[in-house]
Amino acid sequence: MCIEEITSGSSLTGLEPSAVATVIAVIPIADGAVRVIYQTPDGTLKERLLGRADEENIAVATTERPWSFDGDGVAFKLTIEAKRIDLAFLFDQMARNEELQEKLCAAGWDLVVFDEAHKLSAHFSGSKMQKTGRFKLAEKLGAQTRHLLLMTATPHNGKEADFKLFLSLLDSDQLDGQRKSSVGFALTSLQRRIASSPESRHIEVKRRVKGASTVTITRNEMLYTLNQAEKFVRAIVQVDENEQIDGPYYLRNPFDVEPGWGVSSVNYNIQDLLALAGGNQ
Repeated sequence: MCIEEITSGSSLTGLEPSAVATVIAVIPIADGAVRVIYQTPDGTLKERLLGRADEENIAVATTERPWSFDGDGVAFKLTIEAKRIDLAFLFDQMARNEELQEKLCAAGWDLVVFDEAHKLSAHFSGSKMQKTGRFKLAEKLGAQTRHLLLMTATPHNGKEADFKLFLSLLDSDQLDGQRKSSVGFALTSLQRRIASSPESRHIEVKRRVKGASTVTITRNEMLYTLNQAEKFVRAIVQVDENEQIDGPYYLRNPFDVEPGWGVSSVNYNIQDLLALAGGNQ
């Protein structure tokens, strides 16, 4: 590239060893020599004298940027939402700020709704009950409101003791979360109402487009299936473009191994799962 062709605003390679530089100004010095003032990618201003011998090393930058704005918008939104959920605990100040909690409880609510209520968790470690900050907040609000609504679409992990602690948010007088020696929880009126009902079955349906090759099972879904194997039934239905349904196909005990510690979900071959169902609807 001839040094006479260098102009302000140009992006050039060769001014810096391994970076693209942006020309700020070009000052002629003599015939065949110029002083170039340029900016590096980190914003640093530099200058350099160029002569004919440098022309073979200077060129207009053609390297593409490492980012663009032509990506898949739907995939981008999904990724951002997943990251938001992953970092949500950083913004969960209410569960840790007692002053805010007092103000919230003092308002006097007719109805309090907790979305993603499965995160209101508590469990026993030996004989000691451990509660998360969210669980404690739900307890406080539950004592102040006339109605408490817990909403979640995430299956429970299947541990009975944890689930009864979760139910104590709805009936703190009857399910006070206390153990009675090795027998477990005392059978209260709420539990008797549950016990007097016919034995329940949990059927979870996975809907897939007909012809799809895989189905995604989350870690929580797998753990619930393993912990409640005698009660849990998974069903798969396939729907074509005309909304015609093929199924359901029922799977009992489809998993025999817990997912690894870092595994959040597993993609299964849908035909392999249908084969486990034996083709029975």
